[in-house]
Amino acid sequence: MSIVVYPGSRRVGNPASFSYAGKRKPFPGKREVHYCYSVTAGISLQSLDHFLTFYFYYILGGEITMAHKILIVDDEKMLTELLSSHLQKCGYEVFVAENAEQTVSMLSIYPDLILLDINMPEMDGLELCKIIRNNVACPILFLTARITEQDKINGLQAGGDDYITKPFSLKELTARVAAHLRRDERSKCTPKIVSSQGLIVNLA
Repeated sequence: MSIVVYPGSRRVGNPASFSYAGKRKPFPGKREVHYCYSVTAGISLQSLDHFLTFYFYYILGGEITMAHKILIVDDEKMLTELLSSHLQKCGYEVFVAENAEQTVSMLSIYPDLILLDINMPEMDGLELCKIIRNNVACPILFLTARITEQDKINGLQAGGDDYITKPFSLKELTARVAAHLRRDERSKCTPKIVSSQGLIVNLA
């Protein structure tokens, strides 16, 4: 069983609201059961972490995983609602910003990935990307209707990691998001490789 934890407050010592989502096979031969429920408790995040670790890992033999945080930056409300709903169903914790000011203020959540529109009011996505890059190093995926080769080059040179043109399929977007998150996780793990006589061993 895998439990995904969405903390409403990451400040230890404050009451927090949590949601849990996961899946398990309760008995041999039974079909897989999906579930999701919420709990609000006036206990510290640290205390809840200790309880979840003990109960799910040691008693049920499961694992606890913090959900990846995705920040969507786009002024099209219908699109952000669609993406938010879809990505939440995929197990991500989703935040939305409609302009540059909101985006900068939300960088304090330390998103794991940012979906950024280029055609933004006041400040376009290219300039905003440069500001974001001065604060966080997470993958940035541009979402835009600009389709020329130079547009893509400008986006990548501004600090973007990928370029997805509108309209796009949710399946492709989901696959690209997952791929960039995996790549980012691998980059954080420094491999310790020893080789001798054609034998390669990763000590990490």
